[in-house]
Order: sequence, then structure tokens, then C-alpha cells
Amino acid sequence: MLFGRSAEIAAIEDVISRARSGAGSALVLRGEAGVGKTALLDLAASRGGDMRVLRTTGAEAESDLAFAALHQLLRPAAGLLDALPEPQRDAVRGVLGLGGDASGDRFLLAAGVLSLLAEAGAAEGLVCVVDDFQWVDRASADALLFTARRLGTERVAMLLAVRGDAPPVKGVPSLAIGGLPEPAATALLDAAVSRPSLWAGDGAARADSAPAPGTSAQVDLVPSAGDPAQADFVPSAGDPAQAGMAPSPPLAGAMAPAVKRALVTLTGGNPLALRETVRRLSAEQLAGREPLPDPLPGGTHLFGEQVAALPGEARLVALLAAVEGDLDAVLRAAGRMGAGREALHALEATGLARIEGTSVRFRHPLIRSAVHEAASPADRREAHRVLAGEAEGDRRAWHLAAAALGQDESVAAALAETAARACDRGGYHGPATGAVTAPPPPP
Repeated sequence: MLFGRSAEIAAIEDVISRARSGAGSALVLRGEAGVGKTALLDLAASRGGDMRVLRTTGAEAESDLAFAALHQLLRPAAGLLDALPEPQRDAVRGVLGLGGDASGDRFLLAAGVLSLLAEAGAAEGLVCVVDDFQWVDRASADALLFTARRLGTERVAMLLAVRGDAPPVKGVPSLAIGGLPEPAATALLDAAVSRPSLWAGDGAARADSAPAPGTSAQVDLVPSAGDPAQADFVPSAGDPAQAGMAPSPPLAGAMAPAVKRALVTLTGGNPLALRETVRRLSAEQLAGREPLPDPLPGGTHLFGEQVAALPGEARLVALLAAVEGDLDAVLRAAGRMGAGREALHALEATGLARIEGTSVRFRHPLIRSAVHEAASPADRREAHRVLAGEAEGDRRAWHLAAAALGQDESVAAALAETAARACDRGGYHGPATGAVTAPPPPP
């Protein structure tokens, strides 16, 4: 169930409903980290019924890798490429690494993305979800926005989530996602305290439970039948066990009204900040007998302690997953560094991340940031070095550049080849950025 989001849910359902009837459109969800954008996208993915769902998430570590987001989004629909006109088909195949004639024509590529998404939605409709759009690589972002601005008779609903401090997404309607209103935030706090065992791990599981104590008519109780959500969902009984999460220590006693008001004010009603803060408070602090921490945790600090508490091998796997999206590459690299599959299972058991298909997905983007920041520069370089040995082509060059310390002729050559390939495919921004951020070539 989602708290206090009736207007946002109505807007999302309108986009999906119109797409199902043949009037495609796009909508941008804009808000700060932890405000519930990912939870709304999860809900959107579950509300399409028989509609197909394609999804990608921007990763800061891949923001300079041309077409990384498109590869993640379109790969499940690659079987439909033969239905596209030949020039578009070849352009899309080129950026997906499936052969074809990578002509570098960016218009053909963008038109091909539009055609492929339309084809994917032709039968039952399509819900296309893009999370953390601010971290999507420039080449993918250009093609996705080209598509978003041209949806009309296609049965496609496109939803993009972006951080509030990111540049405006021009030409696409935007919906501001703010903090929860006080009644909804208070109900969320009541649920967190009265049912603490359900807030283990990420505190987000399937929303098929009865209304939480403290819920009032001013709070939205919205059942969901899709994937676990990630922000202001209240989970149902039993789900933490299904997700492999250990229950949190009980929070004894009720929360003092003054403490509730203070938490809502200090967090701005941010659902993630509210939930994570409550889990860190003692019973004495909840009751108002001891002062609240000053300042309250925020940003990446929300997950710093949880990352630090990971066993060494699980933390290593988390670091590898933070800089590499492919599960097989992560497992191979972890094996070379002395961590087995058990380390991945241990990471999953904490609720910080989970396996989704062929990738490891962190439950919130800030966890990836926390993992990356918690690692020493030497550890990050070593992770990239080992991953480079498991990668090929552009990804190998990218990892080599991130692992380099000082000037390296072989790395410079690999980057030059990557830049040439990206330019051939039309990804001009990626190689230019890579050339700036990589170590300078030897004289």
C-alpha cells in the first residue's frame, strides 16, 4: 500500500489507461531521492495487467558508457527487430551489439527505438519504465526523449523518474513528487512502530496487507500485485521471510506525537528518510524521553551503517555490482577475488540488493552510492581491474580506464577504439566524456 499518493497514482493510471486504448504518452516523475519515485514506478509496472513491461535504470557508473541504458531496456525485445524497416533495424542492432550496419545516424537509431517500442506494445500495450533518468547515458537519453515526444497512436506508456535537482526534461509533461503530507507521513510512522518486524531489510514488500494501525481516511491504501516496492509501501505479513530478510529488533512503545511532528518536519515527509530514521531510534527516543539525533541521517548516510555492517565478501560483491550491471561478470570477478556465490546470497539476505534476471539490483540508488563511497580508491580500482578481465569491447576499455593509475598507453589505445566505435554508432557524448575523465594518453 502507498501512503498519501492518490493524485500521483491517478496520473500514472491515466497514462497507462490511455496507452492501452491506443493513445501513447510519457510522464516524468520528478522528486528528491527517497521520496518514492521508484515505488510509483514499481506500482506502474504492476498496473498494466497484460501489458508488456520493459524497464531500465540509469547507473551513475555507466553514465559515460554510450547506449548502456538502451541495451538494458531493449535487449528483452530484440526478437522483434525483424519487424522494423531495414535501416532502423540495423541501427538498433548495432547499438545492442547484435551486428548490423552501425551507420552512426542518430535519427535512424531514435526512430528505430520508437518503432521497436511500438512493436513491443502492438498486441497488449507496453509500459516502459526508466528509473534514475538523470544517470542515463546521453546517447540513450537522446533516443528515449525522441521517442517520448512522439508517442501518439502507439500503445506505449512511458514513465521516467528523475532527481529533483537534475536539469528539466524538455518536451515531456512532468509531475512533481514531494514529501508526504503530515497525515500520511504520520500513518507511515505509526505503521513502522506498531509493526516493526515488517520493516526489515528495505521495509518494502508486497502490499496485500490489511490497513496499518494509524491509517486514516486521508491516507491512500493501494493494493499492488507486482514486484516489491521500494519507498513508502507497507509490507504484508510474511514477506520479509520470503525475501530472506531478518526482522528488525522490536520497537517498544508508541511514538510520542511531538516526535512524529519533529520527524515529519526534519525529513520533509521523505518516506525513505522517515522509515530509515525510525529503524535507528531507540524506544526512549521514540517516546520522547531522549533527544533525537542531531542531525538526522540523510542522503547516502542513510545506508552507510548498513553497508559497513556487511561481511567482507558480501561488501566485495556489492562493490562489484555497484560498478558492473552484468550478474555473470560480477560472479566471475568475485570468484577471482576470493568471494563465492555465498557472498551474493549474504548480500541478498540483508535486503540491500536482489537478483533480477541477469543483473543485481540495489533496492535504492543511494545504496549503490553508499557502497561506492565506502570503498577505498584502491579497492575501487582493483574491482575495475578484475572486471576488465571479464569484459570485452567497450566495457573492458571503460573498466581499464577506471582501474588505471597514471598514464597507460594500452588503456589510451582501448579508449580510442571505444570512442571510434561510439562515434560510428552516433554516441558522440560518451567518448568525449571518457576522453576527459580517463588518464591522459602517454606522450
